[in-house]
Amino acid sequence: MPHSLMSYIKEKYSGNVSAFARAMGLKPGRVHQWLSGRQGVPAKQGKRLSMLTGLSLELVLFPCDGNNTRRGDTHKRKKCR
Repeated sequence: MPHSLMSYIKEKYSGNVSAFARAMGLKPGRVHQWLSGRQGVPAKQGKRLSMLTGLSLELVLFPCDGNNTRRGDTHKRKKCR
């Protein structure tokens, strides 16, 4: 089971973010912004992506950062799996 949106894309789309975006009906640039952390995933899109990918809503909305913690967790620094 993938543990992040990026690992899902790597597993199902051979890492091709543009192919994933097109399959989900999204603009590739927007997905790249989400994955890079430049912009957060909107809740509405996060819920849809969670349902389509099987990933938890938490993993879609708060992906792991380089410090092995979840972005957005300012009060509780949860460890990524």
